[in-house]
Amino acid sequence: MLDCAKKLININKNDPSYNYFLALSLEFNNYFNEAIKFYKKSIDLNYVEKRNAYNNIGNILLRQKKQSLSLKYFKKAYELDKKNIHIIANLLSNYVVLRDTSNLEFYLKKLYSIDKNSRLFLNYKAELLILKNEIDQAKEILNQNLDDVRFTTKLIEIHFNTGEYQIGKDLFYKIKNKIYNDPNYNNFIATTLLFDGNFEEGFKFYDKRNSKFVSEYSNINEWRGESLNNKKILVFYEQGLGDTLQFSKYIIPLLKICKNVTFLVQEKLADLYNKNIDGLNIVSKINIDKENFDYKIDLGSLIKFFYKEKIDNSKLIINTQKNIIQNKFIKIDKSKLNVGIVWSGSNYGPNEPYRSISLENLKKLFSLNINFYSLQSEIRDNDTEYYKSLNIINCGNFDLNEISKIIINLDLIISTDTSILHLSAILNKETWGILSLYPDWRWGEFQKINPYKSLKLFKQNKFNDWHDTISDIYNQLKIRLHKKKNEYK
Repeated sequence: MLDCAKKLININKNDPSYNYFLALSLEFNNYFNEAIKFYKKSIDLNYVEKRNAYNNIGNILLRQKKQSLSLKYFKKAYELDKKNIHIIANLLSNYVVLRDTSNLEFYLKKLYSIDKNSRLFLNYKAELLILKNEIDQAKEILNQNLDDVRFTTKLIEIHFNTGEYQIGKDLFYKIKNKIYNDPNYNNFIATTLLFDGNFEEGFKFYDKRNSKFVSEYSNINEWRGESLNNKKILVFYEQGLGDTLQFSKYIIPLLKICKNVTFLVQEKLADLYNKNIDGLNIVSKINIDKENFDYKIDLGSLIKFFYKEKIDNSKLIINTQKNIIQNKFIKIDKSKLNVGIVWSGSNYGPNEPYRSISLENLKKLFSLNINFYSLQSEIRDNDTEYYKSLNIINCGNFDLNEISKIIINLDLIISTDTSILHLSAILNKETWGILSLYPDWRWGEFQKINPYKSLKLFKQNKFNDWHDTISDIYNQLKIRLHKKKNEYK
């Protein structure tokens, strides 16, 4: 298809249809940025089906986790055709990701006016109910439509998140064969299998996850286990900061079989990594045209080759020895217990909204005579008013390199499942991780292989209820506070 589209564009570069066909072909072959360029050109040339070009750009951007930008293009498509079910469905998908219940309800009414009995309408109605925490009503809709795997997989996720793991697991294995060859469910199958410890099969599906294909390095051959003797390999991130921090440990066994590894990390993380390791080149930007790599592999796919190996967390490629010059960033009163705290991560991260905690839920902790340091970069709107009433030292404006230096000099870090949790544990700082009832797959059986030595986990034991978890942390903090007083004496 792509070859044919290129031939057409060579005949006439200014034909809007030809530009659209080329964009569509590029998208199908995972050349997403190039696809957007030609979709935009078809729009500029007044392509007759301009709505489709806008819609497809929106889809690409949504896959690239650029939710606000994708919304802009979906809305343009909608303005051109307000009765198009597919465009309305994409708007609904976007608002589900953004957890925007108000707009979700608005466009759900639009869909209802077109086809109130469609499975599409019922699917997004269930999504809305889940976001509003009306779980029983969502279950009712899903249970009535179990002949459709979309509804079944959503119901399985609800069972997992609410602690009914065995029920969800039994249902998963009933439909597994139905979704086995459907690429839409690769992520779902992978994370379910990996959480349960079925690594061999799980990583096969994890290798097909959506984020893997948002890559700009399609001209380089993917490494599939070939000999790397005298070869050069590019390892690159394609997920979040926490994933990069956690999975970068697998560079260590890679260096045993390859003496020329380039590791591309997010710019925010670049200064955290040790740049004096033989055979390893740490970069945050790269000009692929000026490099000559034999192979590439994304960091998430590197795991499958080395996950069985025991890796000494004290020999990671992060700089673990960092000393703060007092008063350079913040002043730390060593006579008191100094605790860094993170209660919410990205609003669009995995397992949200269940992995984050409302700040008021931590009220009990703030009653203790402790210096608390907020290490998160953003304070959510629903936390702002209460946050202002607390005497928390705000470190959110520092970059991660500076945050790492602050962490080293604190007594303890308490964090939900965020990049700060991983950073603190890697720095071998005493870290208390707060996990939801059904956390990300990496906290399942996988966590037992190479656990962080300095990390203690506090897991929720009742769905959407942090009371017992916070009480446990409160009691442990009182013990830690008593210990600190004795140390200072």
